[in-house]
Amino acid sequence: MLHQMEKAATEAIYPARRKVSTRVLLFALLLSTLMVMLYFRHIESTPSLEYVQHQVKFEGRLPILPEEDPHLLYGDRIEAQLAQEPEGSLHSYLIFQQFDDNTEQTMWLLDQCPIKCMMTNMDAHIASADAMIFTPDFIDRIPLNRRQHQLWFLQLLESPVNTPNLIDFNGKVNYTVSYRWDSDFVAPYGRYVPFAKPKAVLDKAMSRKKKNVAWVVSHCLTANRRMQYAEKLAKYIDVDIYGECGKQTLSQEEMGKVLQNDYKFYLAFENSNCNNYITEKFFENALRNDVIPIVMGAPKEDYLKAAPPNSFIHVDDYESEEQLATYLKFLTTNVYAYNEYFAWKRLGRIEDSNLPCRVCLFLQQVSPKVYEDMEEWWHGKKECMYNIEPPAPFIQ
Repeated sequence: MLHQMEKAATEAIYPARRKVSTRVLLFALLLSTLMVMLYFRHIESTPSLEYVQHQVKFEGRLPILPEEDPHLLYGDRIEAQLAQEPEGSLHSYLIFQQFDDNTEQTMWLLDQCPIKCMMTNMDAHIASADAMIFTPDFIDRIPLNRRQHQLWFLQLLESPVNTPNLIDFNGKVNYTVSYRWDSDFVAPYGRYVPFAKPKAVLDKAMSRKKKNVAWVVSHCLTANRRMQYAEKLAKYIDVDIYGECGKQTLSQEEMGKVLQNDYKFYLAFENSNCNNYITEKFFENALRNDVIPIVMGAPKEDYLKAAPPNSFIHVDDYESEEQLATYLKFLTTNVYAYNEYFAWKRLGRIEDSNLPCRVCLFLQQVSPKVYEDMEEWWHGKKECMYNIEPPAPFIQ
């Protein structure tokens, strides 16, 4: 009798258990299916370990061109390009490049490069040059069509916002040179290079400075409303504006002395907010003159990749100009906190990217290609963000 009662009780319980177990199994199956789908979606968007290992061993070297590193895992590739070890006999090439001044000159790359190439900016050498590095405004001085033996390197110094249409270069340009990391040759306005060994303790940067914020700017109307931001900031902390938009103009030499001796902060505001776009306003005007740069332009993540550690203040970190001013005032009263922004000077220095040498090394074992749609590559990637409708004409 007792056995029959236990059997009846068991039969009453197990159907319920079977129903519960069925629900649990269905839920577990659904959950596992979802996890598998998410996993494979992650795999499709994330470079695999095999891919990374392949890139490290790409033809026995690190990636040199962006197509060898489509996810930009190796950053700007500058060190890899400088470390190229060409095989076979070496050649001295003639490279035409626009220089900063208009003085015609021809010179050998000697101290800064293990291979001798000749650099020139003389128009008389355009026809015979093996490679030409030039900006879009140079188009009137070069042949309509690229000579068969030449390689063209188009150098883009301005952001897409301030660059003219590049359709005339479609099918002609072999390599790109710009601040953007997807360029063939990344040419930033400056780069941070760590020392092998830290330097001794630095002098206190703020001890001799009495003024707060400086800005040298000659173009007042830009798409990112930098002037409006500076004017609002000036309501809460002193901002002295120089240049065409300010109270007086300064030469480059005068600006350096004024910033080094008088000011604690500098508005390193770019003329447009574009990915990777960090110019001399940051590297030259601010970092080299011992002032803390307050930056507007590229996303903060780009500054973190390109700048010395703890060397800048990004406007995006503050909800308002008043909040930023409050933090700046705090720094002016706290010498230790202020000087922490210069600790990087013990750890590294600002250098250029040695573009001529990289090109000279590359020419020894060139990988020919052509940009069929130069205009789309530069203007079609939505690299820039606007705070207002962009003004016309665009200005620097």
